Amino acid sequence: MIAPIGPADIGAAVGAVTRSHLDDPGMCAFFPREEQRYAGIESLFGMTFRDAVGFGHVYAATVDGAIVGAAAWLPPGTFPLSLPRMLASLPAQLRLTVRAPRSLRIVSRFARITTRRADPGPYWFLGVLGVEPAFQGRGLGPALVHPVLDTVSEACLLHTSKRANLAFYGRLGFDVVDTWLVGPAGPRFWTMRRGGW
Repeated sequence: MIAPIGPADIGAAVGAVTRSHLDDPGMCAFFPREEQRYAGIESLFGMTFRDAVGFGHVYAATVDGAIVGAAAWLPPGTFPLSLPRMLASLPAQLRLTVRAPRSLRIVSRFARITTRRADPGPYWFLGVLGVEPAFQGRGLGPALVHPVLDTVSEACLLHTSKRANLAFYGRLGFDVVDTWLVGPAGPRFWTMRRGGW
């Protein structure tokens, strides 16, 4: 079942999406120490979901009563983050610093690049999408993004660091519009866009 969720379900959604990204090239570059990776990704996605849930477009996939995947969308005009929202995320940034102190620099660089390269809009931004590895391949990923894709007329944008995702999002109507490196050695990200041309 796919349904919107509120603040009470954010923890379960973040856990599922964190587990789905443990082998993601971007996350592995952000958190190279395996023993810190889960906690680092969890902190990062926790910020994303807690920020997005207030805009009403965080969706979860539930199987037998358990959240096994989630998607966090930001509507037009809400990405990049405003200064008040950045300030609201400071406690989460502090948690990230404590959990993976050496990662804050590259994560901050990523945030600066995405802000600088932001499309002038208007567009919907897919902040994160993930499905528990054991439940992948069942159509839950596409189902999680269709509540927005099927109802909006504006463009939709996302960033991904996983090459295999290019085909996945391509089947959903996204095209690669840019590719860039976070640092001289990477990781590489692709920006993809659907509609609104």
